[in-house]
Amino acid sequence: MKTFFSKLRLSQKLIIASLLMGLIPALFILLFTITMASDSLAKQSYDQLISVRSNKEAQITRYFDERRGDINVLLNTVETLRYNSFQSLRAAQQLKKLLLSNYLEKLKSDLTKLSLSPYNAAALKDFSQAFSKNKNKTKSASWKKHQQKYGQYFKQINKENGWYDLFLINNTGHIVYSDAQESDLGLSLAQLPL
Repeated sequence: MKTFFSKLRLSQKLIIASLLMGLIPALFILLFTITMASDSLAKQSYDQLISVRSNKEAQITRYFDERRGDINVLLNTVETLRYNSFQSLRAAQQLKKLLLSNYLEKLKSDLTKLSLSPYNAAALKDFSQAFSKNKNKTKSASWKKHQQKYGQYFKQINKENGWYDLFLINNTGHIVYSDAQESDLGLSLAQLPL
């Protein structure tokens, strides 16, 4: 290198020396600026990532808070529906109980009226006598005569009350009259599978 530098003229040496004197600080300044810019960009990127992380964390927290709120709303809705269902069921049970009680009271009242009716008492007496005279048999001539006399009356009672059948039962427990006249007619209550 001495040979190269020694062959140069003084003006060239001064130009090279001034270039070197200007280039070396410029290179240091450039290196320093690049390092500062790189650090600044890295810090800016890091700050931006922290900001994005904070936003995402807030979004996730908000999302789970909303889902927790939705679950609470659903639980409250289910509890309200359950409570309302039980209230409706209780009301329906009370209504059924009341309706059944009223029906049984009406049935008891109607049956009491029927049992106190002299016409019904006479019908029971006539059917019982016809039954016992024919050795506990139904559908004899005397029984049929009483059936013609009382049959329409008992059919009307069945129709008015919405009953399927009406029985007259004597003191020994035999069914001496059945409006439907099915196989149970003439049987003893002790013999029937109830």
